[in-house]
Amino acid sequence: MKITSPPDESTIEVVESSDARVVMIIPPGGKRARGMGCFALAWLAITISVGLIFLWATVNPEVKWEGDGRPPLWGVGLFFAVFSSVGLGMGYVALRMKFESFMLCLEPDRLSIQRSFLGRRKLSNIELSKTSRANLEVSYTENDVPVYRIRIDGVSKKETFGTALTRTEKQWLVQTINRYLGHEPDDRRDSRSGKDKFCRECGTQLLITEESRFCPDCGEVYFEDDESGDSAFASGTRPPAPADVAPEDLSVGCGLKVEDDSGEQLTVSFLLNPSNTLRLLFGGMFLLFSFVWFGVVCFLVLSAIMDVAENNGLFVVAFLLLGCLGFGPLLIGWAIAFGRARVSVSRDSISVRYHAGPFGFSRQTATDAVQDVLMTTRDEMTPGSQRVSTAFSSVTVKTSGKPLFLTLASPDSISRNLCGVVRYQIHRLGFRLASD
Repeated sequence: MKITSPPDESTIEVVESSDARVVMIIPPGGKRARGMGCFALAWLAITISVGLIFLWATVNPEVKWEGDGRPPLWGVGLFFAVFSSVGLGMGYVALRMKFESFMLCLEPDRLSIQRSFLGRRKLSNIELSKTSRANLEVSYTENDVPVYRIRIDGVSKKETFGTALTRTEKQWLVQTINRYLGHEPDDRRDSRSGKDKFCRECGTQLLITEESRFCPDCGEVYFEDDESGDSAFASGTRPPAPADVAPEDLSVGCGLKVEDDSGEQLTVSFLLNPSNTLRLLFGGMFLLFSFVWFGVVCFLVLSAIMDVAENNGLFVVAFLLLGCLGFGPLLIGWAIAFGRARVSVSRDSISVRYHAGPFGFSRQTATDAVQDVLMTTRDEMTPGSQRVSTAFSSVTVKTSGKPLFLTLASPDSISRNLCGVVRYQIHRLGFRLASD
């Protein structure tokens, strides 16, 4: 049996591909393990340091406790042990994602997976039936974004793996396994309703409501009245491409600021949150909370420094660690109040930088790899499953690789003008787009 090659930049190795079996090796590693590992280390650093300070204060007879007196040592230890166990669990999962490798042996009636982790190997087998197939299911959520793993249901038990893989690798594995088990990728429609069961954008199984079907991964929405299975793009509709807009034709109140229009280079910027009310209300709320937090921490630190009692240095360190927690709402408030996006289009690349003052990050793609620049109007699903159009939209640069998002959820006027000026600059540089 012939199978397609793994995705570009994938480390998955196909050892054998025949009608009798398919053998793959999935090496260890994964970018997702870094973030979880760093978070686990930060969690443990704060929890253990603060816990040791409280444990020391509990056993030290020179430390005086107010209120009901000295708390029991076992109570303090149990309290911080719960928080430490969370960090240790996340650290263990990060280590497994980083250093665990897999060898998959797929046969028509059996799936065998050999896991290797830090020199130890474990072999598991499940018996497959004619209805067994691979699907994506949620493993956990990261910043409210679901992270998926591959699940295969056998006769008596299931097998899950691949959380650390990229979404493209997971989709390729799901399609390859299902194709080998006799579930062709074209068999994606429900025989009873004639509607798609799997997302055309990412291959995830759709969640079905009375009037729509939507993908829990990429947000693609399929409405029951779509003709010929046409779907809404990116959980909305795909309107005609906006007309080109020359930078000099932008109105003063359009929300875009032209920073560079030299012909070979076009740079425009806009506020990520153009609503003054939201900037003052939410941004000001987070900033005020952080300032109050820092004020309280500074007061506690000064009180501990001025106290002549011994060993107050540990309390100073504890208060300083608590003060670090105030940087979270400070950064959120700063981003809401002052966050901007700067889009640059040149002959070599198209880039977008999201920043608030000197802090930010950038994304870019080669201009000659751009296929199209489209504006997507987002729709929301109300509790009654009614389709309601919103005034927010996004601008996406379609490329031969990963898409580049210039906006995520901006007012329609900003997105339309931004899409127009980007298309204008691309055409001015001599490139053509698919929707021309």
